[in-house]
Amino acid sequence: MKKMESFMLKLAPKIIAFMRGRYGQNDLINKCLFKTGVIFLLLGLFIYPRVMQLIGLFLIILNLYRFLSKRIYVRSNENQKFLKMTAPLRKKTNFYWNAFKNRKTHKYFHCKNCHQSMRVPKGRGTLKVTCKNCHETFTVKS
Repeated sequence: MKKMESFMLKLAPKIIAFMRGRYGQNDLINKCLFKTGVIFLLLGLFIYPRVMQLIGLFLIILNLYRFLSKRIYVRSNENQKFLKMTAPLRKKTNFYWNAFKNRKTHKYFHCKNCHQSMRVPKGRGTLKVTCKNCHETFTVKS
């Protein structure tokens, strides 16, 4: 156990020196690349083994390339563009995920006028709700 600790203490400065000046961020693109790569590798166990495994390995290698890249500004810009592209999908997914998590205590819905997401507590009967965004008033059964 002591040998392992001393080995790690000697190795840590070398790793820090290696990573200095590299992107080294586990941003949303890297997370998606890694998860998709693992899914393709697992699918490769059952259907089209060579093709799926090659795609999975390519995605994981691309993830490592981005992680170890020294072009920090370029990688950051890629991530910002990816965040902009996936914003509507992530917003909708988060809405439905929150609605599922809190399904016992709250009812989630959208404003009919501006599509702002809202929630009301369950078991309160019919409620009169005003949208914070467009100030439209309507009734909702909770």
